[in-house]
Amino acid sequence: MPKITVNYCSKYSSFDGTPVTDGKVLAPVLISDAEFQSNNTIIPENLRTWKHYGVPFRVGFMVVDAADFNKMLSLYYSGINDYFEEHPELRPGRCVLGWDNEGFPILCSKENRCKGCPRRAEHLPRFKSREDFIQFTSFQDTHEDEDGNTIGLDIADPSVNVEEEAILETLFTELVEYLGKISPRYAKIVTLGRQDYSKEQIIAELGLKPSRGYQEINAAKELTKKFLEL
Repeated sequence: MPKITVNYCSKYSSFDGTPVTDGKVLAPVLISDAEFQSNNTIIPENLRTWKHYGVPFRVGFMVVDAADFNKMLSLYYSGINDYFEEHPELRPGRCVLGWDNEGFPILCSKENRCKGCPRRAEHLPRFKSREDFIQFTSFQDTHEDEDGNTIGLDIADPSVNVEEEAILETLFTELVEYLGKISPRYAKIVTLGRQDYSKEQIIAELGLKPSRGYQEINAAKELTKKFLEL
């Protein structure tokens, strides 16, 4: 599945016409309405509109050192992430308000009515449906740019090593998918564990008796070791 890479961006032109010389590459940058109106160096036909979760973003391409591409990409994703942090109602799906005895999410019944919600600041995970939760595709959606190209949305944290973080996120996603196929409960256990929940808190979230809860946690642990071939 295509991602936003150096090669992907190379087919475009820089937002201000700056040529790409040896050792340089094009990196995506968000162009705000204010900058678009005030920066007379911007060449409108060199910009693109990319949609994330159906929301259009004006994108330009800046000439940067090849070594800085990942940093610029991280800043781009952070800008996208910041927008959706300010507008959580625009993310697809409904917030997870809790979990049932089978480990499935209890979804909010009022989709796209986040304004005024007392839990809005909690940044709860969102899924479109139970099926979406099982497949764990909520944050693996792909989107098409105006040229019909498929691109992925990988929200990155600019404070960490992008490459290492991407590897860890991919590995964790694969682990969750693997466990989810066996039991959604095991997927939930490792997800909560990653959020620093204690064993007691995990058992409480699962709604199980302590003895049964510890059995399930140990089972998830053994399956994780098997997945990682430890």
